[in-house]
Amino acid sequence: MDPVLMLAVLFRVSGVLSASVVKDVKVGDSVTLPCKLPVLKDRPVEQLDVQWRLGEQLVIRLYRGQVSYGINYRNRTELPAEGSSRGDFSLIITHTQHGDSGVYQCVISRENQDEPLGEVELRVKAPPSPSAVFGKVSEEVVLPCFGRVDWFKSEAELVRWFRGDRIVLQWEKGSLYVDPQFTDRASLLKDGILKDDLSLVLKNTIHEDRGLYICYFVNNQGIRVGSQVNLTVADHLTRVEAGFGSSVLLPLHTASAVSVRFLPDGGKDTVRRMCEVKEDQLKCEAAYTHRTVLHTFHTKHNNPLKLENLSMGDSGTFSVIERESRRTVSVLFLQVFTTPAPPPAGISGESEIITVRKLVMLSLIVLGLVIFLAKQVNKCNQQRHSLSVTV
Repeated sequence: MDPVLMLAVLFRVSGVLSASVVKDVKVGDSVTLPCKLPVLKDRPVEQLDVQWRLGEQLVIRLYRGQVSYGINYRNRTELPAEGSSRGDFSLIITHTQHGDSGVYQCVISRENQDEPLGEVELRVKAPPSPSAVFGKVSEEVVLPCFGRVDWFKSEAELVRWFRGDRIVLQWEKGSLYVDPQFTDRASLLKDGILKDDLSLVLKNTIHEDRGLYICYFVNNQGIRVGSQVNLTVADHLTRVEAGFGSSVLLPLHTASAVSVRFLPDGGKDTVRRMCEVKEDQLKCEAAYTHRTVLHTFHTKHNNPLKLENLSMGDSGTFSVIERESRRTVSVLFLQVFTTPAPPPAGISGESEIITVRKLVMLSLIVLGLVIFLAKQVNKCNQQRHSLSVTV
């Protein structure tokens, strides 16, 4: 038997291949999948044909010193430098994608016979999908969705985005359908399906695009829900950072009656009602009643709310919605951070100012007293001089 094949058989009998290695990484991270082969005395390792495969897909191949790459793996996969001289054929993947997940095989190929040297399961964790996405009128937004479509099997090639009960976009067996309302505005990311990225791209957004979007896809487990994302489209988007205990202005950008809503940081909680504003009348929920003020010194179209005594729980998204049209006028993203530590020795900034003022006043008093005493001494000397002259 060929020594290479014998070695592979010994590996299998000894149980080396029975236990798969599992690697967990996040999207974008780098990872190394191990594969090592002891150097054979009667056959140089450099003459071996070594391949890495993901299922039936070629990832990378080293054949007689030449490296070739599979689709979607060029420029982000490599083997260790001079690894062949050490029998190290570990696969290095940089900038991992969600679609890289799966069971990888390191294989020796010779005379049309393949023998696996090792298996590694790679699990690439997709970024968490938010439950809410906010966009600005006329700009572009991306609604995230990640899932593995069995695009090698034509009967399973299906991705579908709904808004309500209406299909926004459908990709099936390479054919794309877009609802007339979204013509030239809705698309999938280029090559996204190959990377398990099924995110929906909406261009030139309008207020009417708002609503709940649901991503479906088909794989060998049937129809799957990839994500559910609520899209809000606003005229104004603002990001603000403020210190704990400070205050912030929430611009309304309209004179119409509005409702102000709050979504806590993270986007996974329930939207909360904050305040109702109509002309110069303000009505707020109990948690905001004693720390929210309506300013009327601005123009009539831009009278902001002032939210005082900020806490860490105020970090999140504030939305201003016109009550009649239900149009979102403005959205403010607020991040509350802790304030710097107070000055040492328990002295506040205000106390320091007061102390300095006292020292200045005391110095002026002492200086005035010194000047007064000097004048008195000078006056006494003059009087003594006059008396001595008279005598």
